[in-house]
Amino acid sequence: MVSKYFKITLKDSYRAVLIISVSFLVRSILAAIIPLGFDETYYGLYSSHLALGYFDHPPMVAVTAGIGKWFFNSYSYLSLRLGSIVLFILTSFIIYQSVRELFDSASAVIALIILNTIPFFFLGIGSFVFPDNALTFFWSLFLFTIIKFQKSKNARWLILAGIWSGFALLSKYHALFLLLGLSFCFIILKEWRTYLKSPYLYIGLLLTVLIFLPNILWNAQHEWVSYKYQFAKAGGDCHVSFNLFIQGILIQIGYLLPWHWFVLLGSLWVVYRKKMKDAYILIPFMVLPIVIFTAIGATRQILPHWPMPGYLPAIYFAAGWMNKWKPVLKKTYLYFSVVMMLALAALISIQTTTGFLHLDKKTDLTLDGLGWKEVIQHLEDEKMIQAKSTFLFTDKWFTGGELAWAGENKYQVTVLNAAAPHAFAFWAKPDSLVGKDGIYISTDRYNDSPKLLYSNYFEKIEHVENFNIYCSGQIAKRYYIWNCRNLLKPFVWPYGNR
Repeated sequence: MVSKYFKITLKDSYRAVLIISVSFLVRSILAAIIPLGFDETYYGLYSSHLALGYFDHPPMVAVTAGIGKWFFNSYSYLSLRLGSIVLFILTSFIIYQSVRELFDSASAVIALIILNTIPFFFLGIGSFVFPDNALTFFWSLFLFTIIKFQKSKNARWLILAGIWSGFALLSKYHALFLLLGLSFCFIILKEWRTYLKSPYLYIGLLLTVLIFLPNILWNAQHEWVSYKYQFAKAGGDCHVSFNLFIQGILIQIGYLLPWHWFVLLGSLWVVYRKKMKDAYILIPFMVLPIVIFTAIGATRQILPHWPMPGYLPAIYFAAGWMNKWKPVLKKTYLYFSVVMMLALAALISIQTTTGFLHLDKKTDLTLDGLGWKEVIQHLEDEKMIQAKSTFLFTDKWFTGGELAWAGENKYQVTVLNAAAPHAFAFWAKPDSLVGKDGIYISTDRYNDSPKLLYSNYFEKIEHVENFNIYCSGQIAKRYYIWNCRNLLKPFVWPYGNR
């Protein structure tokens, strides 16, 4: 049924194919040269520890991160990011077809331009590895099926909606907003209420539960650790802060670019005011995640990407609205957006290779993955690693991810942290390390002395050397290498293998 509606010929969509092709080329170049972020390397480790769930997320990101490694047997930047690059191509075609269903082909092309000139989608979702890669893909598939259901009034589309929501939940728990939005549609749309009696709705919901069930079972076997961790971020004490609220909005604006943010929110008013019925049904899927997470942001600092799925249907609205603008205004807006996005991508690339901006090391994200492979190579050259009797470790899950990915699964790598080891607490047994020597590695961004952290755990701890990474003749990053002799007792983690 789906293939019938995804026939996209070059004749009526050559501009779409061109946009997606150029986007693929530029994103591939960026993915190949920008060092890996700490979360990317951490997710890359998921692909070496396949499971039905993880401390931080459901399992789909392991597939996204693992495709390139499994296919090419490579630990390069591009191989880790291959899944995200491919998923964004598929997502782009789905968005094109969805907007064409809602409006027309011209609007669909505009939607692709907007999508590819928003930093979060073009750089984040389209180039780097996050759970949001698969979430955005299945979110867009879900929206497509809802659009088809609205236009055809064929309840069989609700079965597909259930399937896509199940896989979206396996991608990221934020997919609960799809089910919440669907519930709102049945509440506010009178013509939809007749379908509450349709068996296809309940078949779809059953499929959602069955698809997501493996993750539920994994959490049940692991003290519900993933759900507790994720939902605790939005819970706890509530102290409203105007500064946090404004900060949350400003970060969203930064991820979207200011002019896009105004247009995306303005398009909601246009759709609501003109009662565009087929587009109108997507309003809950936009408003709920944006409003709820922005409201939570008034009580605590939220991660910028939390409300971003809500802006996906906003792109649909904006494209349909923008296609009715005067041609000069429309072209000026779109050309300006393209130029600014390319300029931003060029700036990031130049900063990555030259470090010319001289940013503070703790705020320069281009330094995240820099130098870890060189450190591993140095340890190998100096014959400091004895694979069977030595393990590598850090005290933070994010530096642990970078270290383990650089080691290419050749060495045992763990994180000794009594509060937040994250998934590392599930990947090693504490007693398996007893009697072994550890090599502790930290950086000048997160420099903690193992003598203060582990004096009761090792027989002897000594600083070996500092290892510098240079960029444009300047020290860009410094690593501190410590030898920790003979782990005396098992390290106790707060969860996982205790």
